[in-house]
Amino acid sequence: MVKSFIYISMVASLAIFSSGCGGNSTSTKTEVKDTTAPVITTVTPIQVQEDTNNTTTLAANEAATFNIPVTDHFSLTGSTLTFSAPSFDDNGGNEFNVTVTATDTAGNAGNKILTFDVVQTQAQATVAPTGDKDLIVDGSDVVGPSGLRWLNEAPANVVNFDDAKNFCTTTGYRLASRDEILNLIDYAKGDHASASLLENELSAFNGLSESWAAKIGDKFLSVNFAAGADTIENNGDATRSVVCVKGAPSPVDTFVTEGNITTDQTTQLKWTSVGDPTDGNNRYAIDNRGAADYCTGLTEDGGNWRLPNINELRTLMHTNDHKVPTAVAPTGTSVIWSSTEFTNAAANKSQNYVLDLTGDIATMRAEDQDQTLFVTCVKN
Repeated sequence: MVKSFIYISMVASLAIFSSGCGGNSTSTKTEVKDTTAPVITTVTPIQVQEDTNNTTTLAANEAATFNIPVTDHFSLTGSTLTFSAPSFDDNGGNEFNVTVTATDTAGNAGNKILTFDVVQTQAQATVAPTGDKDLIVDGSDVVGPSGLRWLNEAPANVVNFDDAKNFCTTTGYRLASRDEILNLIDYAKGDHASASLLENELSAFNGLSESWAAKIGDKFLSVNFAAGADTIENNGDATRSVVCVKGAPSPVDTFVTEGNITTDQTTQLKWTSVGDPTDGNNRYAIDNRGAADYCTGLTEDGGNWRLPNINELRTLMHTNDHKVPTAVAPTGTSVIWSSTEFTNAAANKSQNYVLDLTGDIATMRAEDQDQTLFVTCVKN
């Protein structure tokens, strides 16, 4: 028997032909070449605090090596991408992009642009709630972005609580809640002596220093505009100014806790438990600078935590009982730092706003920066 073999090589194929007594037969084996580029699965945008370094582990849907062009603020080691965030730019320009290339073992390459957003360390620009700034005069009313209508009128004299409430009712309004009044205060001014109502729009409130707020349960409250703080009064006998408003009160916030992280489903802010989020029983009392550094250094839930500003911090009071959720502030928590700083001109020193939990309901006030208080951290 005589056999002859003919080998024909084609693209990625090997054909074997055989002839002989048994007739002719052909066997073909095909090798499929990989021509599909890898897909980068890293999700962006990623928020990074100003003047910090963020490390992100790059990933793709198959084994791949990663590369980036020579780009300011970015460096790459293996699959670890580092973004060195500059200082926050008040004029914008806080978005940074880098093109990442992933190459698989067959030489196929896929690209994706990753976006990093620089956010402020003391995020005065991130205000929740938004407050009632940019008021518009509409006849006898002043209208804010929230839709509330503020009566541009006040009693001729300061009055007690009952007279304040009656004044608002007889004019077709209601006595404003403490949170609605606090929304009129501009905490970003940095000097509590000028952090008052927007007097150009609310002409009736020119020189107003302290006003009654609606009661919470059986508690009498007043708001001090100069100090940007609220106070629990012993009774309603003191004399204060009056702020009347019309419109539906804001609904309470809903908080959901998973592990050591609590999410406010109204504002979408995330909060750590007071102290170390990896150990709810280990609560820290530190000064204000230490509190800010503590939040910046947290790696829980992907990091990017910050010390909350006072507008963010007081959203924790938006509950039915006006107390901070115990998942955020466990029993024994007394006073919590905010990042909002101002100059106390009378005392010639800098202070920070704080949330005081020592009373029956949470309140706001100021505290010296070298005091040792508790800390919770926030992120969007």
